[in-house]
Amino acid sequence: MPAEHPERNEHIPNKEKPPFLYHGSAHGDISELEPRAEGVRDPNEGPVVFATQELALATIFMADGVVESGKFDSTPYAVINGSRENFIKNDKGGHVYIVPSDSFQNDPTKGLGEYEWTRREKVTADRVIQYASVLKAMLQNGIQVYFVDTQTHQKMKASDDHGLSILQKLESENQRTGINAQPLSDSENAKTTQ
Repeated sequence: MPAEHPERNEHIPNKEKPPFLYHGSAHGDISELEPRAEGVRDPNEGPVVFATQELALATIFMADGVVESGKFDSTPYAVINGSRENFIKNDKGGHVYIVPSDSFQNDPTKGLGEYEWTRREKVTADRVIQYASVLKAMLQNGIQVYFVDTQTHQKMKASDDHGLSILQKLESENQRTGINAQPLSDSENAKTTQ
């Protein structure tokens, strides 16, 4: 999960808590979502369950190999380090768990900001959406998907704009397939997991 960005230290008011949230996972048949410490966005945060109010963003977290994700302006994106062919070969689908928002908190200065909610206790899903393909789920939900090599990913990490100018020069999987293609635009309020 993401690290805090300095530009997010300004106060952003919390949005109203939605009645339910989405949690994406490669794993099915989970009876309870348990707090985990892997990929924490803040070393002092401890184990949490992550969720979002946007189904599209939850589909990103079903995928293995996503090294960057978030939103530029209002357009969600995911960057996968590796070849398209390998990703498709290993794409076994995933699950999005729909959970009640009780006890979830939002800290707009961390991670994906107002799009990311956390909870310290276990939570039972009300419902599960199963996807046969993670890639198709992301594309159908409007995530702009980019496959990059390690060198390109390193350049993105070193860039001052979270890799936006690099991604704008690449062809997204959406453009390649003609599914929900949207341009990425400049935004001072980029929310990324870089």
